[in-house]
Amino acid sequence: MKAFALIFTLRIICFLSPCLASSSSLSAKSSPYYQSITALDKYGNSPQIRNARLASSKHGALVVAAVSDKDNTIVVCTLHTPRMGVKRCLKNEAVGVVQSHGHSLHVIAASDEATYDEIKGNSFGSAITALVCSGVKSDSNLLISLLRSHARRVWDRYDIIPSVDRVADSTSEIFLTFMGYDRSKEIMDGVGPSVEESNGDDEFSMSRPFGVQALIVGVGQGGPRQTHATLKSVDPSGVTLSWFARAMGKGSDTANKLLREKWRHNMEKEDLVVLCVEIVREVLQKELGEDFKSAHEGSEIVCETLNQHGIQVQQIPV
Repeated sequence: MKAFALIFTLRIICFLSPCLASSSSLSAKSSPYYQSITALDKYGNSPQIRNARLASSKHGALVVAAVSDKDNTIVVCTLHTPRMGVKRCLKNEAVGVVQSHGHSLHVIAASDEATYDEIKGNSFGSAITALVCSGVKSDSNLLISLLRSHARRVWDRYDIIPSVDRVADSTSEIFLTFMGYDRSKEIMDGVGPSVEESNGDDEFSMSRPFGVQALIVGVGQGGPRQTHATLKSVDPSGVTLSWFARAMGKGSDTANKLLREKWRHNMEKEDLVVLCVEIVREVLQKELGEDFKSAHEGSEIVCETLNQHGIQVQQIPV
Protein backbone atom coordinates (compact mmCIF):
# COMPACT_ATOMS: atom_id res chain seq x y z
CA MET A 1 0.00 0.00 0.00
CA LYS A 2 2.83 2.38 0.86
CA ALA A 3 4.56 1.58 -2.42
CA PHE A 4 1.37 2.35 -4.36
CA ALA A 5 1.00 5.74 -2.58
CA LEU A 6 4.62 6.64 -3.35
CA ILE A 7 4.23 5.78 -7.04
CA PHE A 8 1.02 7.80 -7.23
CA THR A 9 2.72 10.84 -5.62
CA LEU A 10 5.64 10.66 -8.05
CA ARG A 11 3.26 10.57 -11.01
CA ILE A 12 1.46 13.69 -9.78
CA ILE A 13 4.78 15.54 -9.35
CA CYS A 14 5.93 14.56 -12.86
CA PHE A 15 2.60 15.71 -14.28
CA LEU A 16 2.62 19.11 -12.53
CA SER A 17 6.31 20.03 -12.97
CA PRO A 18 5.96 21.22 -16.63
CA CYS A 19 2.97 23.37 -15.66
CA LEU A 20 4.86 24.96 -12.78
CA ALA A 21 7.86 25.66 -14.98
CA SER A 22 5.74 27.28 -17.70
CA SER A 23 3.84 29.44 -15.17
CA SER A 24 7.09 30.67 -13.57
CA SER A 25 8.58 31.56 -16.95
CA LEU A 26 5.38 33.36 -17.91
CA SER A 27 5.40 35.40 -14.70
CA ALA A 28 9.05 36.32 -15.27
CA LYS A 29 8.25 37.52 -18.78
CA SER A 30 5.17 39.46 -17.68
CA SER A 31 7.04 41.45 -15.00
CA PRO A 32 9.94 43.23 -16.77
CA TYR A 33 10.34 45.81 -13.99
CA TYR A 34 11.29 43.18 -11.38
CA GLN A 35 14.76 42.23 -12.57
CA SER A 36 18.14 41.83 -10.98
CA ILE A 37 20.13 45.04 -10.57
CA THR A 38 22.98 43.48 -12.57
CA ALA A 39 20.73 42.09 -15.34
CA LEU A 40 21.25 43.36 -18.91
CA ASP A 41 18.89 43.37 -21.86
CA LYS A 42 19.73 42.02 -25.30
CA TYR A 43 21.45 45.31 -26.20
CA GLY A 44 23.75 45.22 -23.17
CA ASN A 45 21.91 47.99 -21.26
CA SER A 46 20.74 47.85 -17.67
CA PRO A 47 16.91 47.94 -17.34
CA GLN A 48 17.23 49.21 -13.76
CA ILE A 49 19.30 52.23 -14.82
CA ARG A 50 16.93 52.85 -17.73
CA ASN A 51 13.98 52.92 -15.33
CA ALA A 52 15.83 55.28 -12.98
CA ARG A 53 16.67 57.61 -15.86
CA LEU A 54 13.06 57.50 -17.02
CA ALA A 55 11.77 58.34 -13.53
CA SER A 56 14.08 61.34 -13.20
CA SER A 57 13.56 62.71 -16.73
CA LYS A 58 9.81 62.18 -17.08
CA HIS A 59 8.56 62.82 -13.55
CA GLY A 60 11.17 65.19 -12.10
CA ALA A 61 10.79 68.95 -11.87
CA LEU A 62 12.07 70.95 -14.83
CA VAL A 63 15.48 72.53 -14.15
CA VAL A 64 17.30 74.81 -16.60
CA ALA A 65 20.87 75.94 -15.84
CA ALA A 66 23.33 78.03 -17.84
CA VAL A 67 26.81 79.50 -17.31
CA SER A 68 27.85 83.06 -18.08
CA ASP A 69 31.54 82.81 -18.93
CA LYS A 70 31.69 86.60 -19.04
CA ASP A 71 30.44 87.24 -15.49
CA ASN A 72 31.50 83.84 -14.06
CA THR A 73 27.89 83.37 -12.96
CA ILE A 74 25.58 80.37 -13.04
CA VAL A 75 21.80 80.80 -13.40
CA VAL A 76 19.52 77.96 -12.29
CA CYS A 77 15.78 78.24 -12.97
CA THR A 78 13.29 75.70 -11.62
CA LEU A 79 9.52 75.41 -11.87
CA HIS A 80 7.80 75.30 -8.48
CA THR A 81 4.16 74.21 -8.36
CA PRO A 82 2.27 74.66 -5.07
CA ARG A 83 0.96 71.53 -3.42
CA MET A 84 -2.29 71.35 -1.53
CA GLY A 85 -1.78 71.59 2.22
CA VAL A 86 1.88 72.68 1.95
CA LYS A 87 2.70 76.25 2.91
CA ARG A 88 5.78 77.56 1.20
CA CYS A 89 7.06 81.11 1.45
CA LEU A 90 10.06 82.28 -0.59
CA LYS A 91 11.71 85.63 -0.15
CA ASN A 92 14.05 87.43 -2.50
CA GLU A 93 17.45 87.10 -0.86
CA ALA A 94 20.17 89.71 -1.15
CA VAL A 95 23.43 89.00 -2.91
CA GLY A 96 25.96 87.54 -0.51
CA VAL A 97 23.58 85.35 1.48
CA VAL A 98 24.56 81.70 1.04
CA GLN A 99 21.72 79.32 1.86
CA SER A 100 22.03 75.59 2.53
CA HIS A 101 18.34 74.68 2.14
CA GLY A 102 14.95 76.06 1.29
CA HIS A 103 15.31 76.22 -2.51
CA SER A 104 16.29 73.88 -5.33
CA LEU A 105 19.96 74.87 -5.17
CA HIS A 106 21.52 73.11 -2.17
CA VAL A 107 24.95 74.25 -1.03
CA ILE A 108 27.29 71.30 -0.47
CA ALA A 109 30.29 73.34 0.69
CA ALA A 110 31.30 77.00 0.86
CA SER A 111 34.37 78.78 2.19
CA ASP A 112 33.76 81.41 4.85
CA GLU A 113 36.70 83.64 3.96
CA ALA A 114 36.88 85.61 0.72
CA THR A 115 39.98 85.52 -1.45
CA TYR A 116 41.76 88.87 -1.46
CA ASP A 117 44.10 90.13 -4.14
CA GLU A 118 46.81 92.18 -2.43
CA ILE A 119 48.17 93.50 -5.73
CA LYS A 120 44.98 95.13 -7.01
CA GLY A 121 43.06 95.25 -3.75
CA ASN A 122 40.10 93.30 -5.08
CA SER A 123 38.04 90.72 -3.21
CA PHE A 124 37.00 87.66 -5.21
CA GLY A 125 34.49 86.27 -2.72
CA SER A 126 34.18 82.74 -1.44
CA ALA A 127 34.29 79.43 -3.30
CA ILE A 128 30.90 77.69 -3.43
CA THR A 129 29.89 74.21 -4.61
CA ALA A 130 26.17 73.44 -4.86
CA LEU A 131 23.82 70.78 -6.18
CA VAL A 132 20.38 70.70 -7.78
CA CYS A 133 18.48 67.43 -8.35
CA SER A 134 15.44 66.34 -10.32
CA GLY A 135 13.63 63.10 -9.62
CA VAL A 136 12.65 61.14 -6.52
CA LYS A 137 12.66 63.54 -3.55
CA SER A 138 13.80 61.02 -0.95
CA ASP A 139 16.75 59.98 -3.13
CA SER A 140 17.71 63.65 -3.54
CA ASN A 141 17.69 64.20 0.23
CA LEU A 142 19.85 61.11 0.79
CA LEU A 143 22.32 62.21 -1.89
CA ILE A 144 22.63 65.71 -0.42
CA SER A 145 23.23 64.30 3.06
CA LEU A 146 25.97 61.93 1.82
CA LEU A 147 27.72 64.66 -0.19
CA ARG A 148 27.71 67.12 2.71
CA SER A 149 29.19 64.46 4.97
CA HIS A 150 31.92 63.82 2.40
CA ALA A 151 32.57 67.57 2.09
CA ARG A 152 33.05 67.84 5.87
CA ARG A 153 35.63 65.06 5.80
CA VAL A 154 37.48 66.78 2.94
CA TRP A 155 37.51 70.01 4.96
CA ASP A 156 38.75 68.24 8.10
CA ARG A 157 41.51 66.49 6.18
CA TYR A 158 42.81 69.15 3.79
CA ASP A 159 41.26 72.43 5.04
CA ILE A 160 39.66 73.05 1.62
CA ILE A 161 36.17 72.70 0.21
CA PRO A 162 35.68 70.08 -2.52
CA SER A 163 35.58 71.42 -6.06
CA VAL A 164 32.86 70.73 -8.61
CA ASP A 165 34.99 67.97 -10.15
CA ARG A 166 35.40 66.22 -6.83
CA VAL A 167 31.71 66.50 -5.90
CA ALA A 168 30.76 65.17 -9.35
CA ASP A 169 33.10 62.19 -8.92
CA SER A 170 31.66 61.53 -5.46
CA THR A 171 28.12 61.73 -6.84
CA SER A 172 29.02 59.22 -9.55
CA GLU A 173 30.51 56.88 -6.94
CA ILE A 174 27.38 57.14 -4.77
CA PHE A 175 25.12 56.48 -7.76
CA LEU A 176 27.00 53.24 -8.48
CA THR A 177 26.76 51.81 -4.95
CA PHE A 178 23.80 49.67 -6.03
CA MET A 179 26.17 47.64 -8.24
CA GLY A 180 28.00 46.35 -5.16
CA TYR A 181 31.53 47.17 -6.34
CA ASP A 182 34.33 46.31 -3.92
CA ARG A 183 36.39 49.49 -3.53
CA SER A 184 38.48 48.29 -0.61
CA LYS A 185 41.55 47.75 -2.82
CA GLU A 186 41.24 50.98 -4.81
CA ILE A 187 43.87 53.68 -4.38
CA MET A 188 42.32 56.66 -2.59
CA ASP A 189 43.46 59.77 -0.79
CA GLY A 190 43.25 60.34 2.97
CA VAL A 191 39.53 61.09 2.85
CA GLY A 192 38.56 57.59 1.76
CA PRO A 193 35.41 56.57 -0.13
CA SER A 194 32.56 58.99 -0.73
CA VAL A 195 30.28 57.05 1.62
CA GLU A 196 31.67 56.79 5.13
CA GLU A 197 31.56 53.33 6.64
CA SER A 198 29.65 52.85 9.89
CA ASN A 199 31.52 51.55 12.92
CA GLY A 200 30.73 47.87 13.29
CA ASP A 201 27.77 48.02 10.93
CA ASP A 202 27.37 46.92 7.35
CA GLU A 203 28.64 49.16 4.57
CA PHE A 204 26.24 51.52 2.84
CA SER A 205 24.53 49.89 -0.13
CA MET A 206 21.51 50.45 -2.35
CA SER A 207 19.19 47.76 -3.68
CA ARG A 208 18.28 49.93 -6.69
CA PRO A 209 19.72 52.90 -8.61
CA PHE A 210 19.09 56.47 -7.46
CA GLY A 211 16.06 57.83 -9.28
CA VAL A 212 17.55 61.30 -9.73
CA GLN A 213 19.66 63.32 -12.10
CA ALA A 214 22.02 65.89 -10.63
CA LEU A 215 23.60 69.13 -11.76
CA ILE A 216 26.76 70.15 -9.88
CA VAL A 217 27.47 73.88 -10.02
CA GLY A 218 30.24 75.86 -8.43
CA VAL A 219 32.30 79.01 -8.45
CA GLY A 220 35.89 78.88 -7.26
CA GLN A 221 39.41 79.96 -8.00
CA GLY A 222 40.34 79.14 -11.59
CA GLY A 223 43.81 80.67 -11.38
CA PRO A 224 45.65 83.70 -10.03
CA ARG A 225 43.27 86.64 -9.53
CA GLN A 226 40.36 85.06 -11.40
CA THR A 227 37.27 83.01 -10.67
CA HIS A 228 35.80 80.15 -12.66
CA ALA A 229 32.20 78.93 -12.96
CA THR A 230 31.62 75.23 -13.64
CA LEU A 231 28.54 73.15 -14.49
CA LYS A 232 28.49 69.34 -14.56
CA SER A 233 25.74 66.76 -14.88
CA VAL A 234 25.63 63.28 -13.35
CA ASP A 235 23.34 60.61 -14.80
CA PRO A 236 21.81 57.78 -12.70
CA SER A 237 24.34 55.51 -14.45
CA GLY A 238 27.19 57.57 -12.96
CA VAL A 239 28.22 59.20 -16.25
CA THR A 240 29.61 62.72 -15.65
CA LEU A 241 29.67 65.42 -18.35
CA SER A 242 30.61 69.11 -18.43
CA TRP A 243 28.28 71.73 -19.91
CA PHE A 244 27.81 75.44 -20.49
CA ALA A 245 24.03 75.00 -20.40
CA ARG A 246 21.93 72.01 -19.45
CA ALA A 247 18.33 71.10 -18.54
CA MET A 248 16.91 68.07 -16.77
CA GLY A 249 13.54 66.84 -15.58
CA LYS A 250 10.20 66.77 -17.35
CA GLY A 251 10.45 68.42 -20.77
CA SER A 252 14.26 68.45 -20.67
CA ASP A 253 14.59 67.23 -24.28
CA THR A 254 12.84 70.34 -25.58
CA ALA A 255 14.70 72.59 -23.15
CA ASN A 256 18.11 71.22 -24.14
CA LYS A 257 17.29 71.74 -27.81
CA LEU A 258 16.38 75.38 -27.11
CA LEU A 259 19.54 75.87 -25.07
CA ARG A 260 21.69 74.62 -27.94
CA GLU A 261 20.00 77.10 -30.27
CA LYS A 262 19.91 80.19 -28.05
CA TRP A 263 22.84 80.04 -25.62
CA ARG A 264 25.89 82.07 -26.64
CA HIS A 265 29.27 82.87 -25.17
CA ASN A 266 29.82 86.17 -23.32
CA MET A 267 26.17 86.52 -22.34
CA GLU A 268 25.35 88.86 -19.47
CA LYS A 269 23.80 87.54 -16.28
CA GLU A 270 20.53 89.38 -16.93
CA ASP A 271 20.34 87.88 -20.43
CA LEU A 272 20.82 84.39 -19.01
CA VAL A 273 17.94 84.88 -16.56
CA VAL A 274 15.66 86.00 -19.38
CA LEU A 275 16.79 83.07 -21.55
CA CYS A 276 16.18 80.42 -18.88
CA VAL A 277 12.77 81.83 -17.95
CA GLU A 278 11.69 81.94 -21.60
CA ILE A 279 12.78 78.32 -22.10
CA VAL A 280 10.76 77.16 -19.07
CA ARG A 281 7.69 78.95 -20.45
CA GLU A 282 8.18 77.55 -23.94
CA VAL A 283 8.41 74.01 -22.57
CA LEU A 284 5.20 74.50 -20.58
CA GLN A 285 3.44 75.99 -23.59
CA LYS A 286 4.48 73.07 -25.79
CA GLU A 287 3.23 70.51 -23.26
CA LEU A 288 -0.03 72.22 -22.27
CA GLY A 289 -0.78 74.53 -25.17
CA GLU A 290 -2.08 78.06 -24.78
CA ASP A 291 -3.75 77.24 -21.45
CA PHE A 292 -0.45 76.59 -19.65
CA LYS A 293 -0.83 79.74 -17.51
CA SER A 294 -4.24 78.74 -16.21
CA ALA A 295 -3.05 75.16 -15.66
CA HIS A 296 -0.09 76.43 -13.60
CA GLU A 297 -1.96 79.14 -11.73
CA GLY A 298 -0.06 79.91 -8.54
CA SER A 299 3.16 78.38 -9.85
CA GLU A 300 6.34 80.38 -10.10
CA ILE A 301 9.77 80.16 -11.70
CA VAL A 302 12.50 80.42 -9.07
CA CYS A 303 15.76 81.75 -10.52
CA GLU A 304 18.86 81.31 -8.38
CA THR A 305 22.02 83.12 -9.44
CA LEU A 306 25.29 81.76 -8.11
CA ASN A 307 28.51 83.77 -8.22
CA GLN A 308 31.60 84.30 -6.06
CA HIS A 309 29.64 86.57 -3.71
CA GLY A 310 26.84 84.12 -2.90
CA ILE A 311 23.35 83.20 -4.09
CA GLN A 312 20.59 85.56 -5.15
CA VAL A 313 17.01 84.25 -5.44
CA GLN A 314 14.31 85.74 -7.64
CA GLN A 315 10.65 84.75 -8.01
CA ILE A 316 9.10 85.19 -11.45
CA PRO A 317 5.45 84.38 -12.21
CA VAL A 318 4.76 81.78 -14.86
